[in-house]
Amino acid sequence: MMKIMCDVHGDEFIPVEERQMIYPLDRSYIEVFEEVPADHPESDAVGRPIVHRSARQQATGEALYLDDTPHYENELYLSLVTSKYGHARILKVDPSEALRVNGVVDVLTHKNIPAFPILSSFLLYNLRIGFIIIQVEFYGQIIAAVIATTENIAKRAAELVDVTYQPLPCITTIQEAIKAECYIDKTKTLRIGDTESGFKEADEIIEGEIEIGGQEHFYMETTRALVVPSKEDNQLKVFAPVQSANFLQKTISSVLDIPYSRIGVHIKRIGGAFGGKETKVLILLPVALAAQRLKRPVRCVLDRDTDMQITGGRHPVLAQYKVGVKKSGLITALDMKVYLNAGCTTDYSPAVLEGVLLAFDNCYQIRNVQINGRLCKTNLPSNTSMRGFGNPQTICIVETWMQHVAERLDLNPEQVRELNMYKSGDRHPFNGSSETFTFERTWNEVKSKSDFQVRRREVEEFNRLNKYRKRSIHVGPMKYGLHVLVSFRYQASALVCIYLDGSVLVHHGGIEMGQGVHTKLIQIASRVLDVPVEHIHINGTDTNIVPNAIPSSASFTSLSNGAAVMDACQQLKKRIKPYKDANPNGTMTDWVDEIFIIIRK
Repeated sequence: MMKIMCDVHGDEFIPVEERQMIYPLDRSYIEVFEEVPADHPESDAVGRPIVHRSARQQATGEALYLDDTPHYENELYLSLVTSKYGHARILKVDPSEALRVNGVVDVLTHKNIPAFPILSSFLLYNLRIGFIIIQVEFYGQIIAAVIATTENIAKRAAELVDVTYQPLPCITTIQEAIKAECYIDKTKTLRIGDTESGFKEADEIIEGEIEIGGQEHFYMETTRALVVPSKEDNQLKVFAPVQSANFLQKTISSVLDIPYSRIGVHIKRIGGAFGGKETKVLILLPVALAAQRLKRPVRCVLDRDTDMQITGGRHPVLAQYKVGVKKSGLITALDMKVYLNAGCTTDYSPAVLEGVLLAFDNCYQIRNVQINGRLCKTNLPSNTSMRGFGNPQTICIVETWMQHVAERLDLNPEQVRELNMYKSGDRHPFNGSSETFTFERTWNEVKSKSDFQVRRREVEEFNRLNKYRKRSIHVGPMKYGLHVLVSFRYQASALVCIYLDGSVLVHHGGIEMGQGVHTKLIQIASRVLDVPVEHIHINGTDTNIVPNAIPSSASFTSLSNGAAVMDACQQLKKRIKPYKDANPNGTMTDWVDEIFIIIRK
């Protein structure tokens, strides 16, 4: 299909040629869409540039997030008391001053934690980062929670909780953890071929080290929760912007000993996540405990400082590499040690480390490899999943030593990359063929369309003529796969309801966090049912309607949930088909009404 540049104007997509007649062209306001073929059915929304379902509400401020929801009668506010030390034993927690503040209802400490009857080892080990504890392992860890009638009272009273510490030795960096031999889990090793013989074949051995810092998620909507207890049957209604409603439901059930069926997690949308709202839901557990204990709605909204103190981010990495290479630039062997700063608990760190190891090759054929990976335990918030799941760190490491090789051998970096790049028909290390890979074609297309060689000569000429000002140009490949190493996380389910007026309501387990999953699934339902997108609605995610949903992460939420929605719509379409065939000129309202009447008879 040809591409056409359009400008969004109200509800219309105006071609650039027409837009130029209205006002001068400004490329900063241009979006590029695929041109829709003339024979594309009007009712088929797939392949059409559909506006994000929440775009207008978000642009006008009408989109509701958790803290925009109306307050319940008798609602309370929870504020956290966090550690002022990176590593310390707590000798005393005295809430007496806080309890004397007018408006304070309760203060929760480790003494209020119930027994954990059905906790898995994963939850038991990681609850330390998200619950009230008697020993702190990082600055900002939760010690207590103050519940009051207003937000200001709760925050002011939280500062009055007296905590006495006994400081302990603190480790914060990878180098300190290596020196102290402070690790989480055992060494993970990846071996391919024979590195010893590979280094013997090499004309030169190049060694180096690269250190990559961490990164904060910094989503627009900070961590928050509202828990509303019912007046009977020990039920909880939970509103929280999280990536895994099922995981939050599971942890609350485990801590409070309530069946999943009595905990309803409701998510309309979340203001960004990038991996930071999947396991970090554990810090919301005090809110659920307070709501159950006091039998009143409890809300907690973390400010930016507290959120960034408590939640971890992308793993800092230290890599020590040794590369065997021939004079031509061909890589013969790679030996590497990789250290990840995991923080104080396991979290997703083992899976992130596996992601780092499995992406070691990027786009290059390296036949002899040995990589040892370790997780360093430090007194920092537990680092977790983040966009790319270890892949960005690996690409940075690979491209760094690849550049190092080119510089040492005084070779053109692009030629070294091309020499080692996978060719069509090669087998990658995990027994998969790269016949479907388009490395060569994509590489050559990028260089051709960008006039890379011409620009490179211009850069070289500029640098030759200018002593103090310099320019640079670079081209590099990147390979990225879905880092989900367990097959059950590819499943999804959906519930599609057709009402008597012909409108459609879609429920699914995916979380809308700005990526447009609701919009895409509406397009899928529209195509299968042959219903205009205006007649299809998605209200949000609800564990009471679609239970046991997998987390929304790793770039496959639309794929898995889209397949579930498509399957549900196809079943409905099959049931409607006889009535549609009998009345081909009718509408969805006519067919559904006819089915309803027949069923009632």
